[in-house]
Amino acid sequence: MGKAPCRTPLRGSWLGPSEQLPSTALLKGKLMSNYLTIRGFASSPVELDTKESGLVIGKFRMGSNDRVLDPATNEWGDGPTNWYRINTFRTLASNVAASIKKGDRIIVTGKLRINTFTKLDGTQGLSAEIDADSVGNDLKFGTCTYHRNTSQRPGTAPPQGRQSQYDAGTPAPAQLTNTEVGPAASAPDLDEEGGDVGEEDDEAAARKSDDDGTPATDSRDDGDGDRAEDGETVNKETGELLKDGVPF
Repeated sequence: MGKAPCRTPLRGSWLGPSEQLPSTALLKGKLMSNYLTIRGFASSPVELDTKESGLVIGKFRMGSNDRVLDPATNEWGDGPTNWYRINTFRTLASNVAASIKKGDRIIVTGKLRINTFTKLDGTQGLSAEIDADSVGNDLKFGTCTYHRNTSQRPGTAPPQGRQSQYDAGTPAPAQLTNTEVGPAASAPDLDEEGGDVGEEDDEAAARKSDDDGTPATDSRDDGDGDRAEDGETVNKETGELLKDGVPF
């Protein structure tokens, strides 16, 4: 008897009806909304915005890269940098603004969103955003002192004064000592686990009010396929968002 011809399995060709792999169209929504944890550095200050509903939103830029070995020199160096826009909400946004400074080494956990937008030349670009669930300092590169929030409703407008966040007799936050980027103020953590009921709906509504239901179109082409808002310019070396008229 002759040998059976070699067959190269095609996508799902040897799977039963209940084992067929889902199509790319079905996977698209899931692939565009993955939870992940990344390490890197804050490449811009945190900007806070309070909506009419009282929802506090904080945004900043983050860079992340891996250490790679150069085969020519046999030395380790920084690989290509991936840039992300980090979105924070409610108490997390206020705490991040009080704790994280440009240049700080941080760890972010949250949901990745890949957005498409139209550049000035009419071509399509992609931007990566992370809706953060947790943000913290990377203690591999420095030290910090933890202060827990007192009981207060999360997600309201940012506090008027730092000392007002604490009970009487409780000291204000100490300084964060970072061996790479210098001192930065430490901030309290969330006063409870999880968020309020309807928190995701509020966040979605806040994004909708920003988008106005129109397709995203960038006002500037930063050349790297990343998104720049109106009146902003992206520093290609650091990933920082700069306002118009501010030199690099």
